[in-house]
Amino acid sequence: MNIKDAVILVTGGSSGIGKALVDALTEEGANIISASRTEGIDVSDAAQVDACIGKIEQEHGRIDAVIHSAGCIEPLTESIGSLSLDTFETIRSVNFDALVYLAHRTLQGMEERGMGVFCVIGSGAAYKPHPHLPVYSATKAAALAFIRATGKALAERESGVRAFSVSPGGVNTQMREDLFGDAANQQSPEVVAACIVELLKDEAVSQGLDWQIRDGEVIAPA
Repeated sequence: MNIKDAVILVTGGSSGIGKALVDALTEEGANIISASRTEGIDVSDAAQVDACIGKIEQEHGRIDAVIHSAGCIEPLTESIGSLSLDTFETIRSVNFDALVYLAHRTLQGMEERGMGVFCVIGSGAAYKPHPHLPVYSATKAAALAFIRATGKALAERESGVRAFSVSPGGVNTQMREDLFGDAANQQSPEVVAACIVELLKDEAVSQGLDWQIRDGEVIAPA
């Protein structure tokens, strides 16, 4: 897709990969709308998602791309029984429910225009579940399955809309530091964002597949 002048919604745009994406895409000339709780928008709330997208459509007339970068994770835990159900529901609602709300509200409009990109930031935990992050791992696996199914369906309909995920591996974010204390040893959000921008531009990026980023290099799906 052509990034310049594109209308792009980035969730989780106030920190980490999301903020780096907002900065990188703005530099490319895109019209960026950032949605995060710190900015007053809870994307795990269907009504707030609907209101946010309605406002974007009213002001810009369309949405060209959605990047779901917002994420939530539990503390490292020895037993699922030590987590409250509220914690489980919060993680699920941000990592998965919000993804469904965003797709439900935006993909139809993209298909009607015959163009658009829908991208979700995934995790290697979808492939190799972390024994002490069971809820995070499960919700990321669910998100991966959803984007695979959605991407394939869009391709079957020859919709002109691309849907894919990006699993960047270790990234120097506050979330990583809080969990493992090794954020400084990981790739920077800016490097990851630059790779994602290139994937957005590349019309050849396959539908429904997950692209990994390691040490600033994009690894094509096997």
